[in-house]
Amino acid sequence: MQKENEKTEIPDDIFQALVTAADIIGGDSTWMKVKRIVLNLLSPARRKLFSTRDRKTYKQHPNALELEIMDKYTHITGRVLLDDDVEPEEDT
Repeated sequence: MQKENEKTEIPDDIFQALVTAADIIGGDSTWMKVKRIVLNLLSPARRKLFSTRDRKTYKQHPNALELEIMDKYTHITGRVLLDDDVEPEEDT
């Protein structure tokens, strides 16, 4: 299990997809739009690293990799990604 202060390493191909998504999106700053573009730029094997919607609530529960990607996006663009559809993943 990952410790609270440990960061997840973002693979290079996912980072490059994130940079491309930031260029494409411009001023839009919702996580679901960024995620959709990033997923379209990645191979199916890499897409498996991302979370899916909850079947009952349809809410997103970002995993550690996605949270790190959101932080990196903020660092790259200066914009915070927000989305009403996202709920932080609970530690179990």
